[in-house]
Amino acid sequence: MKKRIFLLLLSIALIFSLIGCTGSLVYNESMAIDRFLGWLAGNGYPNPPATPMLGLLLGQVSSGAIIGSYSPILGASERAIDPIGQNGWLFYVDEQPGGFYDHPGRIVVVSTSGAILVNEATTGWPTVNGVRPTQMDSPTSDSYFRAIVWNPWAWSKPITMSKNWFPAEISLRIKGAVVVNGCTSGENLYSDVVGIHAQVLSDMQTLFGSDNVYNVSSPSVVANPAQRIEDAVNYLVNTRNCTNIVLYMIGHGGNDSVGIGGYSYSPTQLRSLINEYSQVKFSVILETCHAGSWLDNFNGGSGSVLNNLGLFIATTSADQGAYPDWDQATLSNGTVLFDFDQSDSYIEWTSDFLKQLATWSKGTGWITVQNYATANGIETEWSLFYHCFWKVKASVAVPPPAGYLPGSSTYTMTERSGVAIQNPQVYRKW
Repeated sequence: MKKRIFLLLLSIALIFSLIGCTGSLVYNESMAIDRFLGWLAGNGYPNPPATPMLGLLLGQVSSGAIIGSYSPILGASERAIDPIGQNGWLFYVDEQPGGFYDHPGRIVVVSTSGAILVNEATTGWPTVNGVRPTQMDSPTSDSYFRAIVWNPWAWSKPITMSKNWFPAEISLRIKGAVVVNGCTSGENLYSDVVGIHAQVLSDMQTLFGSDNVYNVSSPSVVANPAQRIEDAVNYLVNTRNCTNIVLYMIGHGGNDSVGIGGYSYSPTQLRSLINEYSQVKFSVILETCHAGSWLDNFNGGSGSVLNNLGLFIATTSADQGAYPDWDQATLSNGTVLFDFDQSDSYIEWTSDFLKQLATWSKGTGWITVQNYATANGIETEWSLFYHCFWKVKASVAVPPPAGYLPGSSTYTMTERSGVAIQNPQVYRKW
């Protein structure tokens, strides 16, 4: 009898001991991930969401760490809060996976006790004590994909392949290009931008001749991007005697701005440049988030039409992002989409554009381009880029019939039906 009473009391003591321990339960990484996934489900993140999203575990953070974010458009920390009071794990919801910044996301920190220490929306990338986690260096890197813990669209790592298609020479004497890499070595997507910048630079050199192409790159923060671009144009006009110039710019962007060398470059500055060289015939290609916001400044919307600007390609709309290479995605209905051409690399739209450039600058394609230019009284490079723009959208006719929608045919995977998070746009003067 005494033995049974003793066992009963021991059991009761054990139960109370267990109850008392639940409040001091220490989370490990696996439990923190489960807590984060449960938090997503309970805080308005459907599975799957209507548009692509990812959840990433960016690593452990220590008590006293300052969890912040950095906006390349603001050129400064977007948020700064008091140091966290417990050890924990840093999670990031990328609401435009891989997209150029600024774009929406959310920073979440789960503590070792399971508490949500940080829950804040951001448009920049996460930082810990002012330093970006290495997983965020490139959204096409192995470390980025290893960090994914929530992947409802089954987004997969794109294949990076050597480019084996090139345009043909179309002019050596009077036409040139300025090719601008706005990303600095300390910014997200730097390696991807470096890769595509090199391809654009090479192809422009093939089109116009190496001496007529000016490289503006940003390995580190460089002051006064407007002056650097103007110096490039001045060199081509006054040293190389170029009368036609195409300006290609790539970098992180916001509405009416693109980051170049850690500084912001605006449509107003570009208008001033084009006006200053009124004798030069310009075309512009802008690869950045919210690039479509620039068009109103040149197409007669908020800014008057410039007689010497013939073509302006914005690789996405004013309210959408631009993206690195995508090769595969699974839609919310379970349909798996594959890129029509997985030989493109680095940046989704520009790589598809360069593929078309290789086709339409030679043979029967070039004859078609020249005939269109003659019929419309425009420059051949304007016609060439215009054809490439619409061929990326898989249009049979150039221009396409009114109301044309590329749907599932476009080569830009992020524009395809079911994804639809990027919408390249074009202004033409003629």
